[in-house]
Amino acid sequence: GISDVTPGERLSKIKFDQVTTAYAKCDDIIKDYNNGQLENMAGCNEEETMESMVSGILSNVRGDLGKVCMDELNMYNSPSIMARCGSKGSQINVSQMVACVGQQIISGSRIPNGFQDRSLPHFLKHSKSPPAKGFVRNSFYTGLSPTEFLFHAISGREGLVDTAVKSDEGF
Repeated sequence: GISDVTPGERLSKIKFDQVTTAYAKCDDIIKDYNNGQLENMAGCNEEETMESMVSGILSNVRGDLGKVCMDELNMYNSPSIMARCGSKGSQINVSQMVACVGQQIISGSRIPNGFQDRSLPHFLKHSKSPPAKGFVRNSFYTGLSPTEFLFHAISGREGLVDTAVKSDEGF
């Protein structure tokens, strides 16, 4: 039931703090990138370095919140039981339901620009910010914004296509 995925006050505060901290770190990295002060990682140019660093920070948010969810939820919580015993789902799925859906990945990277130098017309041109590049800070419990829903649907479709191609079943 809905009570199985209702976050507690402590989890909500931890989520808010972690997302705020992650956004601040990402803003610093993007600022360094824009100013040409970002030190390149081995084998990467500046943009690839920035994308890798930002993706790492944002991916860690969902993972960390998943651990908090598993600690916070009651031991008789149905989604938690299914994830712990391995019957269905994982810690990440529980995190998506209760805390944060997380960074959406398409073809191994954040959401690309596809609409006049931006991912969607809702964002500023050349924006590299987490929301503009597919980070979904809401959970399925709190509900996704329209842009978050679209990014999640795009990423989900890629997953379905990959599964269909691997299983050779087609559509």
